[in-house]
Amino acid sequence: MKESPGLFLARPPDRCGRHDECFTTSVTLEQDISHKDFPVESAAWYREPKNRRHFSEHFRHCGYTREHNKTAKDRLWRVEGRRQTVYARRELSRDDRHKAVQRVVKQK
Repeated sequence: MKESPGLFLARPPDRCGRHDECFTTSVTLEQDISHKDFPVESAAWYREPKNRRHFSEHFRHCGYTREHNKTAKDRLWRVEGRRQTVYARRELSRDDRHKAVQRVVKQK
């Protein structure tokens, strides 16, 4: 079994260097793998449907928790025109996690 590649933007700043503040508090998988510095091989691996189940574990390992949209039946957020899961830093308060998610949802 091939080992899954690590995430880029979801890693805490002390592990992967500096990056945009918004991504350090909340991020979607697509934002993470679309980043210009994300390894192309890893992005292709994560985009394969059979591998997509692995990314939740990696986000949790990097200190993120899934934030559910309580107003949607599927509990997903609409980000960039698509229904997506948004992850926020676990150590933030519930209100701060919600604000971080709202910043990601409102990005254009």
